[in-house]
Amino acid sequence: MRIALLLLLLMVKPVFAEVFKCMDKDKNTLYQSTPCQDAVSQQPLAIKKPSPQQEADAEARLKAWQAEQDRKKAEQQEAQEKAQKEAQERLDKQAQIDALNRSAKAQEELANSIKQRAIYQQPIYVSPYWNVPHSHKPHHSPRSSQEEEHSTQPQDRYPRYRHNP
Repeated sequence: MRIALLLLLLMVKPVFAEVFKCMDKDKNTLYQSTPCQDAVSQQPLAIKKPSPQQEADAEARLKAWQAEQDRKKAEQQEAQEKAQKEAQERLDKQAQIDALNRSAKAQEELANSIKQRAIYQQPIYVSPYWNVPHSHKPHHSPRSSQEEEHSTQPQDRYPRYRHNP
């Protein structure tokens, strides 16, 4: 890029043109390469060619400025890389936390499913007297066959669901 700019500058012929300083009605100062048309005052400015010492000083200042710009650009790029690295570390840490949370949730769900299986695998006791499944053993004594014969209502067979009118 710099080499192309240098070659372009070498190919261009120096052109020394006149510069005109114009002042308009509102007292604004304008600098242009053509003579002023609607200006209150016009003054041609003479452009002096710099001496070799001035050119060398300007070249040295330009190189110093370019070196400073390169240094600033390198610092900025380094800071940007550091910020990207920190951001990536934060993302990696968050991904680890998310993975641990998912693992903990999966373990909790597994424990709950094992617990549910244990609950459902308990024996269910069915009483021949109730016709309703129960998960505990009956606490009453079975009725005698004589009591069952004296019963007039079908609900009497099921003491738990006895209806008292």
